Amino acid sequence: MLDKKYNKKKKLLEPFMLASFDAYFSKLLFENFFGEVQCMKIGMVICQNTPEVIWNAFRLANMMLEGMDDVTIFLNGPAVEYEKSDSEYFPLQILAKTFTLSEGVLLA
Repeated sequence: MLDKKYNKKKKLLEPFMLASFDAYFSKLLFENFFGEVQCMKIGMVICQNTPEVIWNAFRLANMMLEGMDDVTIFLNGPAVEYEKSDSEYFPLQILAKTFTLSEGVLLA
């Protein structure tokens, strides 16, 4: 009985979580039992030079900074040369600039 209820809830939440994961993540996971917003310290390590991976990491980091979290990105290996992968489709330099101007920490 419980398993059926869990699966039903899971199926109902899946499209919501996929469509608006950013809002769901920031609103539900950062509020504690008393409704106070908690600040998290987040560290991200990027080890690939794939433009899409770096672009998504910077997007997530910028979203986390909007939620008043402390975010640090460490670029390792080929990811250090992310500027070479900048293109019109993946504007990595713009996202990196937004990240650093929003008080994000970028290490390489």
